[in-house]
Amino acid sequence: MSKDVLTMLNSLSLSATFPHRTPLERMCLSFLLTRTAMQLCSDCRYEQWEKRGMSEPLTYMVPTAAENYAVYLPGKSLTVTLSADAFGLVVTIAVFAHLVVIDERDEEVYRYGELRKYALQHPEKDLIHRILDIGDFNEESETPLTRSTNNNYN
Repeated sequence: MSKDVLTMLNSLSLSATFPHRTPLERMCLSFLLTRTAMQLCSDCRYEQWEKRGMSEPLTYMVPTAAENYAVYLPGKSLTVTLSADAFGLVVTIAVFAHLVVIDERDEEVYRYGELRKYALQHPEKDLIHRILDIGDFNEESETPLTRSTNNNYN
């Protein structure tokens, strides 16, 4: 990704998506969200992200610059095209997966679970599932997209 590319995350959207985090934590989460999006889609350009969702536990971030995003996972040679809504859902679930592994706050575990359930009903659920459940992405990026059952939580 070019150095002149800028990702802007709406502060109110971040607050709605991560309500139990401090402003400083939300700023760090915005970097994690951006990094995750860039790992999945190397063509990301200037982006404005906003919140989307039906209720508080189903709030997630969605990019607004394009209607579709080409996702490529190295190591699996998987290339799929997702709508902006599905791409944002994948990225937000991945960020929540990081949070759940790092700090198992009950409200974030709940929100992560609710977003995963919502993803199962999403029109692009098959593509979302293929992206979130690919284990080889973890080795390539050293950053897991979803919580692994092999992690040691002690």
